[in-house]
Amino acid sequence: MNGNISPGEKQSGIATFDIPKEGDFKFEVSGFSENRGIWTFTQDDIQPAQ
Repeated sequence: MNGNISPGEKQSGIATFDIPKEGDFKFEVSGFSENRGIWTFTQDDIQPAQ
């Protein structure tokens, strides 16, 4: 995803990250007003890239 998402708009796609082989992965989005989004993925949620 490149660029901005305007209020009320949606963006979808696939994001890939280097993640640890153990423990959970926490993805946090902030920087837009006082709101932020936080997602935590456990090892059961994570799938290797193909």
